[in-house]
Amino acid sequence: MVSVTPVYAGLLAVFLMILSVSVGAARGKTGIVLGHGEHTGLHLAIRRFGNQAEYVPLALVVLLMMELRGMPEVWLHAFGAALIGLRLLHPLVL
Repeated sequence: MVSVTPVYAGLLAVFLMILSVSVGAARGKTGIVLGHGEHTGLHLAIRRFGNQAEYVPLALVVLLMMELRGMPEVWLHAFGAALIGLRLLHPLVL
């Protein structure tokens, strides 16, 4: 039974929603509906969201494959915790 991957998928989905809201807020603040209009803050918000949307699905598939192959739970949580930590760190350094 799969029990570890859904925990991390749920946490990362919440974080993706937060990033999505930040893009919406930046769009509302700038009045730019499409693209980023050379506005640096909006461009950063879009890329933070995009990076999460681009890389997290593959990482979750890898985590699920590891879980289905019977990898020890401690390693699954180590991978998941590293993924969460790095995903939270990414917007701070970008």
